[in-house]
Amino acid sequence: MNIQNIQWLQERAILIPLNEKVREINFTVQIKVPTAARTYYSIDKCLNDEEATSYPVEFLNSLNPSCIPLHRLVLKVLCPIMLLCNLNPPKLCNGSRLIVRALHAHIIEATISTGPVEGEHVLIPKATSNSD
Repeated sequence: MNIQNIQWLQERAILIPLNEKVREINFTVQIKVPTAARTYYSIDKCLNDEEATSYPVEFLNSLNPSCIPLHRLVLKVLCPIMLLCNLNPPKLCNGSRLIVRALHAHIIEATISTGPVEGEHVLIPKATSNSD
């Protein structure tokens, strides 16, 4: 009920040690948000053929190590998100909390929800490989 209340969201966080539980909670929250979902995928190719392994891409995409995000990311407008890398310090740093405002093929529009630049509208570009 409070998903659109920025102040309510700012005062809360869910701390979870396992990616599987994160996925469950994200799914539960997203079901309650009445906007359309958009799915983003990680890059699933080698930049250098010499670095390729004999493992199938499907297997590599199914891995869920704790140090990297999932291969498949599902987002919805109005959902809170957390940035997992430094894009534009000190404004967009690892751990920055944002609210999704629009989802495009190569850009996520969001509003920073905490910190000294709270309320600022930002564009988060799709990370691309050197061959894109």
